[in-house]
This record gives sequence, structure tokens and C-alpha cells, in this order.
Amino acid sequence: MIKKAQISFVLITISILLFVFGIIFCGSQFFIDMAKQQSIDRSIDRIAYIYLQNEDNKVNYSPIPSKSIYYYKNYSPVYDSNTFTKEQVFYYVNYWVTLDPPFEGKIGNLVYKTYKEDYFSYDSSSAYCIVALDVSDTVAMFHQFTIKLLSILIVILGLLSCLVCALSFVVVKPIKDTFSKQKMFISDASHELKTPLTIISASTDVIRKDPVNAQWINNIKLQTQRLEGLVNDMLTLAKFDEAKFTVCPTRVNLSEVVTDCVLPFEALAYEKGKQLSLSVEKDVFANCDLNCLKKVVTILTDNAVKYAEERSIIYVSLVKEGDKAIFTTKNDGSIIHEKDSNRIFERFYRGDSSRSRESGGSGLGLSIAKSFADANKWKLSAKSVYGKTMTITLTVKAS
Repeated sequence: MIKKAQISFVLITISILLFVFGIIFCGSQFFIDMAKQQSIDRSIDRIAYIYLQNEDNKVNYSPIPSKSIYYYKNYSPVYDSNTFTKEQVFYYVNYWVTLDPPFEGKIGNLVYKTYKEDYFSYDSSSAYCIVALDVSDTVAMFHQFTIKLLSILIVILGLLSCLVCALSFVVVKPIKDTFSKQKMFISDASHELKTPLTIISASTDVIRKDPVNAQWINNIKLQTQRLEGLVNDMLTLAKFDEAKFTVCPTRVNLSEVVTDCVLPFEALAYEKGKQLSLSVEKDVFANCDLNCLKKVVTILTDNAVKYAEERSIIYVSLVKEGDKAIFTTKNDGSIIHEKDSNRIFERFYRGDSSRSRESGGSGLGLSIAKSFADANKWKLSAKSVYGKTMTITLTVKAS
């Protein structure tokens, strides 16, 4: 449980960091794209300004700005021959003459824009020119900046993730120590209680032979047995808490196990004015721990018999659905609200404490069943309809 809490803490914290860093990166990318576009626009405007200010020789302007093309009216284009071939330039010009000015756009890494001859005022009758610029260097520069930013964010995220992992050990240490002390206390107390209870039980067996005090001795014996059961349950849970419990899976005929475990409860149900209905599909097999399976089936059946309403029918079934074997108990008279259905697997949880005491339950049986199920990687779930039915389902992988 502590380990799961630690893992949850790390995953949630890293998820938050990923979200924050994602926002930072996306925001940075937005501003980088804006800066890139502004840089390109300024570069083209600067080149256009140079050309348009050359009133004496607009068409044959020299020197030609690097990686640029200038096309004025119907004259031959002027271009940087170190960057463009003649064929490329005339391909662009033939494309531009098909467009209606003013226009601007992009072909690959070539950005082009239309300018009126009067650069500072718009006049539809004015002649126009087209200025184009190869912005591959600018794009590459901003691309490299993006990669560097991403690399920095990844490194920072990695360092913070390592810090979070290290911090998680510090955060859970007090909880782990407290939980460890609690487990030790339960284990030690259970062992310490077991010996005196055994002695008390043996002593009552001796003195109960006196008929005068028989009733009182019977009460003591009953409560002693109840305490012994509680201590045994606590010891079982202590084994799970200390990770000392191991499973030994073997091929098991679930149909036979369920039948053997459930049939003895028919007499108990009958004594309490209830009826047990058992439906088992034949030859359902699974690889699982036989002892764990018996205990879980017994606990679930006993729970259904204990808490079923008088003169009601308790339904117990085993069916195979695909690659899953499903064992189900269903009884009338649920006192658990639907939202609290799976809380019945919590230790000492009682929907109605007075009713639980009457039935002799300790509040640990279903918790033990859940521990057995988790140890074997089975799925154990409950569904309650308040005032009507309680259905508990155990799902085991069939073979």
C-alpha cells in the first residue's frame, strides 16, 4: 500500500510537471513562430526598401542582396545567382504573373511579397514589384533554437523527475514508519493474545463440567472462540502486510472446489430459515492456489449466509465466460449503499454494527478474502442495491 501511494505521488507530480512544461513549450513555440515571421517580414521589407529607393536603376540594381529575387513590372527579374538558377527564377515569375496583385505567399523556403511603387501610400494605378527572399537560414536558425529549448526542457524535466522520485522516499518515510509500527503492533498483540486465549479456553473446558455454572462458562467459551477467530484473522492480515504470504498455483478443478466448499453451508442456511441455491458449471479449471481459493469461496459463502434476510434464497454460482471463471454470491437484504459497495472489503467496515455483532462477524473476513484475491491477482468486486441485494463476484483466469 505504501509503495502504491509512493508510485501515485511520483506519477501525479510528474504528470503535473509534464503539463506545465508542455504549456511552457507550446507558449514558447508560439512566440518563436511570431518572432520568426517578424524577422522574415523585416528582412523582406528591408530588401524592398533598398530596391524601391533606387530610383535611377530599379531594374538593374547592384549589388543584389543575398538570397533575394526582384521582379519589377514586365522587366527581367534580378536575382542572386549564387542561390537561384535561371530556371527557378523564371518558374517563380511565370507563377507570379498569373496572380492578381497585391499578393504574398510562400513556395518552399521562398517567401514573396508585392510592393507598390509608392512604398508609403496605396494607389491602385501605381506599378508594382515583387520581392522574394530565401528564408532557409532564418528557418534553420529558429528550428535550432526550438530544438535547444526542447532539449533544455527535457533535461530540466528529467532532473526534476529524479528529484521527485528522491523526494517521494522522504515524503512516505514517516507514513512507512508508522505503518510498519502498526503492523508490528498487530502482529505482536495477536501473538500475545493467542496464548492466554488458549489457556482460558482450555480452563473453561475443565470447569464447565460443573452444571451450576454451565451457562456462564458457555458464554465465556463462546466469546473466547470469537476472540480466537479475531486473533487468527489479524495474524492472517499481518502476514499480508509483512509480505510474508506466498502463493503456490496448481491446476485446480474449480467446479469441485466450489461444490465441496459451498455444500456444507446448506445445513447452516436451513437452520437460519434460509435456502441456498447452488449452480456450478462442470469442469471449470484454473491455475491457482488451492488453499487460497477454498478460503475465499468459504468466506464469501459464509458472508452471504450470515447477512441474507430470513426466509430468502442465497444464490451461489460458478460459470465460465471465455477465458474467465466467475464465482458469484448473491443475497437479499443489503444494508450497504451502492456508492459504498467496495468498502465492504475494508478492515472492520460495518454497514450496520449491531447487525454485524448479531451475526458474529469481526469485520475482517471480506478484507482477508480481498487480500487472498490480490495475492493471486484475482478480481474481487461487490455491487450493492440498498435494501435489496448484495452481489459479490470473484473472477479467476480459467485454463
